[in-house]
Amino acid sequence: MSDTLAPVRTITSPVGFRLRKSWILFAIFAAPVFFTVGQTILPSLPDNFAGAYEGMVEHRDALLASRLLTAVGAFLFVPAIVGIWSLVPRTARASWLCLVGGIVFAVGTWCNGLSEAVLGYATHAATSPDVELESGKSVVFALDSLGAVALPISYFVVIVFGVGVLLLAIGLLIARTIALWMPLLMILGALLSFTFAGMGLLALVTGLPIIAAFWGMGVLTARRTKAVSK
Repeated sequence: MSDTLAPVRTITSPVGFRLRKSWILFAIFAAPVFFTVGQTILPSLPDNFAGAYEGMVEHRDALLASRLLTAVGAFLFVPAIVGIWSLVPRTARASWLCLVGGIVFAVGTWCNGLSEAVLGYATHAATSPDVELESGKSVVFALDSLGAVALPISYFVVIVFGVGVLLLAIGLLIARTIALWMPLLMILGALLSFTFAGMGLLALVTGLPIIAAFWGMGVLTARRTKAVSK
């Protein structure tokens, strides 16, 4: 009986994007780890503004660390996408979907990284003991009420991020140039990670599928890159 999760065809060498720089491989392996750890240590805050602000003050250092780790992971996803593209030749089925999904993913994750970094530092500064309580509240409230001006750093970019991951994973499923378990885990990991973000160990557990998917693609990318360099 054939393994239904085995790829229909294999590509012996990368086509189109040829990777020779180790930093892209590092990004593929490190991006999901930084992102997942950042979400794991994110403090749980109440839904109401007053309670949330008190939590921001109490956990200001942990909140900053969480946002910065998440930002690093989000930014690293961009070169990681380039590595994933190298696994899909331009002649493969749904290569266009992989391209479009990767672009949407890249835009969403870059803006998400920017959002995490900006809001992380701004919130950390506003909740400093040297800042008056009401002044700090005003700053945090203003950051949450910027409207369309803050679209690139709003929650909307998280949706773009997630849609991009799903489109890229679906494209990889259709292209079948890699083992099917990798894009399947991407889809599962994306759905679980965005559902349980900031829930401690639950966020860590639900982030494991996407880590496994990226590590699998990282190993495959490294092998193919080595084959081309010979």
